[in-house]
Amino acid sequence: MSFIFISSEIEEVIRSSDKVVIFKDNKKIKELLGNDINEKNILNSIAQEK
Repeated sequence: MSFIFISSEIEEVIRSSDKVVIFKDNKKIKELLGNDINEKNILNSIAQEK
């Protein structure tokens, strides 16, 4: 089963997900799985330059 979960609460996303896909400006910029789902990787992905 899968679902789309949209949240700005990073800790909630980390607790609730086994796969995270990050979009910026309507484009997929990063996909994180398993142990790669952490605050540092999420924030780095959000902050990355185009």
